[in-house]
Amino acid sequence: LNTMVVKQSMLDYFQIENADYIVGLTCYLGIHKTEFICNNCPAKITLVTGETTTVEKRFGDDILKYWTYPVYNSEKEIEIIVSSGRVITHQKRIEQDLIRADKLAAIGHLAAGIAHELNNPLCSILGFAGLINESVKDSKPLSEFAESIIESAMYSKEIINNLLDLSRLSPGKSEFQYVENNIDKAISLVRYICKKKKIVFTTEYQSNLPMIYLNTQATVQALLNIISNAIDSMPDGGEILVKTGLAGRNNIFISIADNGSGISSDNLAQIFDPFFTTKDVGKGVGLGLSNAHTNIQLQKGTISVKSEVGIGSAFTITLPVVSDETRE
Repeated sequence: LNTMVVKQSMLDYFQIENADYIVGLTCYLGIHKTEFICNNCPAKITLVTGETTTVEKRFGDDILKYWTYPVYNSEKEIEIIVSSGRVITHQKRIEQDLIRADKLAAIGHLAAGIAHELNNPLCSILGFAGLINESVKDSKPLSEFAESIIESAMYSKEIINNLLDLSRLSPGKSEFQYVENNIDKAISLVRYICKKKKIVFTTEYQSNLPMIYLNTQATVQALLNIISNAIDSMPDGGEILVKTGLAGRNNIFISIADNGSGISSDNLAQIFDPFFTTKDVGKGVGLGLSNAHTNIQLQKGTISVKSEVGIGSAFTITLPVVSDETRE
């Protein structure tokens, strides 16, 4: 970057006090303060192809879209390159929500169509496998075979039930209540398994939070799905920290943080997609976080995640405050 004209908005966004600072530096050294080599640098591509180039890049929590344009001199040589960028994070989130909604709608139609046909034979398999298991319970390996049949059938029923949950999701009945009551209920349902796996729960609830309208079943289910993922990420034990507080004047936040294995940056953008999972076959079908996202969204809330591999993950749920009443 030897000669440039830089808009103040760019300097403000990248927190650069003086444009002279980045003259003579590469983009990544001047802006990102790292020697990282950009493999798809739009300026380089434009220099080689002589054409306008468009790329999307992540910068912190934002997604930026860059355009580079060649400007030719009278000898038809590229004299300068004009680069412009725009923050498209909000647009990308809308696109992802639309794609996710289409997937959920398709899953709903699929689930409604096949659940009845599959549940009937599965109930028969479970019933007869149970009878077989009772009659051969002292005879190995037959009893072990019967238990495997029951376990596989139960797992299949769980998948079908998860699909049906997605197809039936609706705002449901909401009640005026305190958010920590829902959190306590979710924690109570997994307290035994956490104790068994040496996982400690810590809660930090902000006092005097206002009541909000919540659907208890949907909220608890969303919390359970997030907590279950945290538990799975800490096979050797760890800690789950749950916090609540005000997010601005009109929202309450719930933060669920763990010190587990974390999520790679490549997977973060997909974790709320139906059927996306990084778990081994038989340990998850990728519907839990998708279910959580939809349950929160139906209550006009938002859910986001920050994570680092080897450090842990932190999910943040925000829910709207619809009343000024506060705890006495």
